[in-house]
Amino acid sequence: MTQKYLSDMTNVTENTTVAMINAMLRQGLVQRAKDKDDRRKLRITLTDHGRALEKELMQYAIDINKVAVAGIEPREVEICRSVLERISANLAAEFDRLPAKPADEG
Repeated sequence: MTQKYLSDMTNVTENTTVAMINAMLRQGLVQRAKDKDDRRKLRITLTDHGRALEKELMQYAIDINKVAVAGIEPREVEICRSVLERISANLAAEFDRLPAKPADEG
């Protein structure tokens, strides 16, 4: 995946994404490589160490999600998820309409 894709999927700025990727590079979790179809793009992929950690963390996330929705009907969980997605979309649209922050004058 590309840095731009990661930024879009996580709703963070590309600068923040680059900082996170750089930290993961230092930890040996990801690697960068030029896209074979478009040499201008950089692809981010997990290393073997990153894949091992992903498996561990995914199981942890699954376990936490089970605890979070215990005793709640699947339909209720889906309604909640749908409402939260709409709230997020509303806030993102409002954020996009805000004027750009002016540069400091001084």
